[in-house]
Amino acid sequence: MAVYSQTNPKGIDLRIDRIQRDIERRLDWTNFDIYGRLYANERDGKKVIEAHISNNDYKEIFIDDKKTAVIGFLVGENRSGFNIIKVPVQLICSCMLNKIYDSTERKDEYVLLEMLKLIEKHTHYPNEKQVKTKFSEVFANTDISRIKFRDMHPWFNFSIEFDLIYKNNI
Repeated sequence: MAVYSQTNPKGIDLRIDRIQRDIERRLDWTNFDIYGRLYANERDGKKVIEAHISNNDYKEIFIDDKKTAVIGFLVGENRSGFNIIKVPVQLICSCMLNKIYDSTERKDEYVLLEMLKLIEKHTHYPNEKQVKTKFSEVFANTDISRIKFRDMHPWFNFSIEFDLIYKNNI
């Protein structure tokens, strides 16, 4: 398992870092990655979801089929507020069910409910928005041609949309 976050996070990155660390502590899955803020970057005229690695390097994170799961946070483009800031966030999780649960049954609801329970203390009503499980909606407005193999069992993809509220801590 690997957690990818900034060295000295501020603002939204600090809030996301706290959620990442909580997921890391409480989730008992093996061989999974938790990325911080994700970006929908344009590549060859198509948008792909990537994580910032270093300097000008970005990595498309949902193409590694050797991982049990990949988790990341796609942050909305617009924020509201100056001192207390609110931003929409989409937690995206792509996981291989048969590696998480040693079962022949499709336990997608287990994974979804487990993740909802993990992040509930980080969201505050009415900031909870919705859960998406349809592949094309989870990865809406992005190119899915390189990850379309994940749209079938044993893969399960979902997103949890919510608003994160944080203080301007500069």
